[in-house]
Amino acid sequence: MIIREDCVVDIYNNKKIVSAYCFEVKNSTARCLTEGGKELKIPTDKILHLSNADKIDSSLKNSIVSYLKEVSARRNAIAASFPLCELWELCDEEDSFAIDELAENWYGSSLTDDEFAGFQRAILSSNPYFRRKNELFLPNSKSYVSEFLRMREAEASKQEKLDNFSQAVKAVMSGSKVNLTENFKEFIDMFIDVAVKGKESSHFKSVAAVCSSVNLLVENIFSFLVKSEIMSEDENLSLRQYDLSAEFPLKVEEECVDNVRKSNLDSESSDYEDLTDIEVFTIDGETTEDIDDALSIEFLDGKIRAAVHITDVSRFIPVSSLTDEEAFNRTTSLYFPEKRINMLPAVLAEDQASLKKNEERRALSFFFVFNERYGDYNICDFYIRKTKIKSSARLTYGEADTLIAEGGSIASFYAIAQNLFKKRVQRGAITLSTKRVCVEINDGEPIARPDDSSRPSQILVSEFMILANSYAAKFCHDNAIPVPYRIQPPPAGNMPPFDIDSPSGVYKARRYMRKVIVSEEPSSHFSLGCEYYLQATSPLRRFLDLVVHRQIKSFLEVGSPCYSQEQIREIILRTESIRSGLDAAVRQRIKYWLLKYVYLHRTSIRKAVVLCKFSDKVVVMDEETLLESTIYTDTSALSEDQVIDVSVARVSPREEILEFQIA
Repeated sequence: MIIREDCVVDIYNNKKIVSAYCFEVKNSTARCLTEGGKELKIPTDKILHLSNADKIDSSLKNSIVSYLKEVSARRNAIAASFPLCELWELCDEEDSFAIDELAENWYGSSLTDDEFAGFQRAILSSNPYFRRKNELFLPNSKSYVSEFLRMREAEASKQEKLDNFSQAVKAVMSGSKVNLTENFKEFIDMFIDVAVKGKESSHFKSVAAVCSSVNLLVENIFSFLVKSEIMSEDENLSLRQYDLSAEFPLKVEEECVDNVRKSNLDSESSDYEDLTDIEVFTIDGETTEDIDDALSIEFLDGKIRAAVHITDVSRFIPVSSLTDEEAFNRTTSLYFPEKRINMLPAVLAEDQASLKKNEERRALSFFFVFNERYGDYNICDFYIRKTKIKSSARLTYGEADTLIAEGGSIASFYAIAQNLFKKRVQRGAITLSTKRVCVEINDGEPIARPDDSSRPSQILVSEFMILANSYAAKFCHDNAIPVPYRIQPPPAGNMPPFDIDSPSGVYKARRYMRKVIVSEEPSSHFSLGCEYYLQATSPLRRFLDLVVHRQIKSFLEVGSPCYSQEQIREIILRTESIRSGLDAAVRQRIKYWLLKYVYLHRTSIRKAVVLCKFSDKVVVMDEETLLESTIYTDTSALSEDQVIDVSVARVSPREEILEFQIA
């Protein structure tokens, strides 16, 4: 093909074929004006087709462009209507054809410039029938064409659904009510996934494209889902993020019921020491149903025998059973302010394994025998037994405080607990005097109330749980039983002598404390002042506690543990990777509701204590919710631990934003 001036050429421009007028040819380069009115210089060997320029005034640019648009429109119409499928059906798969040969096969030798150029546009476009190899065209196989057409139809259907969904989104944004979940579940699931995971969602790019087409910011997807009534304003996104459900698979529920039945048939087993004649009591919150620890105290021959009894839930859960795997996957029970998600099905956690009042239960009991001399209590014996117990009293913390004040055996229990705390401090324990706050949801609104960890009943329970866990750890260490120890190294560097009874001292000391880690290798727990430590007192709520129970029970029964060191290591790796995310989810949810509480009372003047002072800012803690915030201000008149009046400058529960200003 010889390229000449004053002719119409077809060229590729922006990935499509367009018509152009050739002004000049020089050194194998053609200077052209496209149908879009742009001048281009292109190599002559890139020109696809050449035809005469009839009835064109080359001196007028507008005339050229108008003419080129007419030519291109005719050729595009031919390309759009050309029956490539029929031409393909006439060809043998084994043959190959030059483009002019294919054109003549269809049109004959008398085809016009527009017919050839239109055919060229058709066959060079993306189509399933022919593929290009060098300068030849080869028919595709029937299977390839069939699959291509199927995929194109599916893509067209998807695009139609997407277009319809975009229109529905616009309708919702304009205030109309549209049932999106009924007609657009696939897209809504993608929107929900992005609302939960953000840029980590595999659907982020697709959803961002839809949002862009309807002028919806991706960061406003959650608000859109709320407006669509798909989510509530207070939606707990963590439940979706971690696929958390209070419901258990039916097979797990059925297995639990069956295991309870089998275990109860063996209720007369003689290897459990019968302690149903001693007074055992529990201390828990008013609404607690999964009660896994109980206490008892006896005065025997001048000595005191105190015991921590932990429910033997392991007898209902064989290793590697469906229930065991489900608990392993859940790792821990979750206590959100508005919802509890158990690690174990209710038939165990709230019924057959819960230490309910007046019900016989199997337990793993940790016994401590004390000598008392002038108010000092020393442990002279410790042992672990498999027992059968019956709780005779279910006390709330308030009821226990009353009984302690009245004296009697529980008051002696408390005296021992105080002595245990004193000795832990002497061993180096650092107990930060931190306040706590509980959040309750009443008719969808949060209520913040203080939780006093220094009340006598809390100290009693806390100290004996620490004692049981530390002695269980020592027992496992001394008998070479592999278990998941909880260890905390000493602070990095020298920690200054902060006043840990003051809010500012606690705030600063926390920044020196190192993270507690779980390891199969034993080591000390710095802040608790324990040589070894693990958790064994909540097997209904924590999978690692259940593992510890199995190890100790197996040792008591057959003289060896049921898990190897390597298995314990693998269990730790798996559970800790899950638990860290779940713990964060609970903390975030509690913070959400506390921020919501502040939001609902944002017009009130609030009391805050100064935790840390800098030259241009102070860190303060809201006394009611214990939430912290930084205030940039002149600090010359402020001092640490000073209580000041603040007002809310900005608060957003969903974004976890809280900004105070001095009132």
